[in-house]
Amino acid sequence: MSTATEEARPPAARLLVSGPLGRMLREIGEPLELLRYMCVSIARNPRGFRDDTVDYSVYFLRKSLGPGLIVNFGYSLLAITFSTGILLFLGAANRVGVPYYNFTIREIIPILTGVTIAGIIGTSISAEIGARKIRGELDALRVLGQDPVRLLVIPRVVATTVMSVAICVFILVLNLAVGAVGGAWLADTSLGSYMDAWTANVMVIEVIALVLKTSLIGFFIGLVCSSKGLNSPSGSEGLGRAVNQAVVVCVLAVCMIDTLFGMTIMALFPALSTGR
Repeated sequence: MSTATEEARPPAARLLVSGPLGRMLREIGEPLELLRYMCVSIARNPRGFRDDTVDYSVYFLRKSLGPGLIVNFGYSLLAITFSTGILLFLGAANRVGVPYYNFTIREIIPILTGVTIAGIIGTSISAEIGARKIRGELDALRVLGQDPVRLLVIPRVVATTVMSVAICVFILVLNLAVGAVGGAWLADTSLGSYMDAWTANVMVIEVIALVLKTSLIGFFIGLVCSSKGLNSPSGSEGLGRAVNQAVVVCVLAVCMIDTLFGMTIMALFPALSTGR
């Protein structure tokens, strides 16, 4: 195999530890090695994958937007019902926008966005890249002097990161609409009181934190699912296990990222914990 072909292949992780500890280190090391290789590849040549990124972005948005809105609609109804019931009991129905805002924009929207992307886009990435590996297409690209990471991984990771923010914006708009209609109907309050309470709690730093959190979640999902596809075992059974592992890891990571990111933002900006 030529030197150019060898440069196009990400180096495999070599572990001196076996058993459960070795598997855990391999699960952590493979995405990190892929991330390092992607950064080096982009730094050397930052052009050449824009068109593929746009195509994958549109494709991912069409696949995941509908299910994401449907799931968020149900959870938004649950959140507005829960918030309205508590505030009606306390006699402050006109403040229904405050707990609804805190509960949805900080927890429900990022988690639902991440779970939707992991279940739809993540499985698609892992299955497609893994199937290409099983059929020998990745080795064929390397023989032709092409880099499979630049052709298949980088556009998908970038598209997943961008589409996570786009889907989050659509879910946020639907969330606001469900809260306005549900709050006015269940709490028997005016739309103006709901909007006053909602907008009074919106801060620029929290919107920025929401965008950063969802983009980080999307990037992690794209990276992990691509790594699982590239390192999937041979055979259909091994590919199926790799896809299932990718989804489980991503869903757990979404909850961890949401919790840790939220704790960090609340610690750096204590004013966010005060209802207005």
